[in-house]
Amino acid sequence: MVEEFERPESPDSPPAAAPQHPTVRFERSDVNFVWILGILLGALLLGGIILTGVFRFYHIYGEQQARIKRSDYPVLPVRHGSLPAEPSLEQIKRMAGNQEGNVYLRQAQEESILNSYGEVEEGYLHIPIGRAMDALADKLPAREPPSPEQVRRQNGLVDSGASNSGRMFRGSPHD
Repeated sequence: MVEEFERPESPDSPPAAAPQHPTVRFERSDVNFVWILGILLGALLLGGIILTGVFRFYHIYGEQQARIKRSDYPVLPVRHGSLPAEPSLEQIKRMAGNQEGNVYLRQAQEESILNSYGEVEEGYLHIPIGRAMDALADKLPAREPPSPEQVRRQNGLVDSGASNSGRMFRGSPHD
């Protein structure tokens, strides 16, 4: 025989077939999606405000640092394709094709300049180095030969003893 259960009249009470546990409670309504949507939109709005504030801070801070670090003496613009002023590095000359990369050829070229006539720059000429040395042989002061005392001191100290040990110079004994 099948027993019939009566349906409870109150919508809050559990169905008659379900076990009755008066200590167990459950939520009697669904989640309110309006509140969840409101919280999510509020969080997005707050995150957007914070993100915008951080971006503005970095932008303003970057401009401030650029103003602080700007030089009162700006660098002159560099003309591209031209070599820097002399003296320049050997590698720059070699890359520009102004000088030979081979050391022997470059030295031979410099040697030929030393032994020839030519114009250095406007208003100046160069002559062979041998002829220049002959022309200035008796006109330039020469170094005097060292005195015997200077020759004796050039040889240095003997045994480099203590500061008050009565050191002697090499060569002849100290007088």
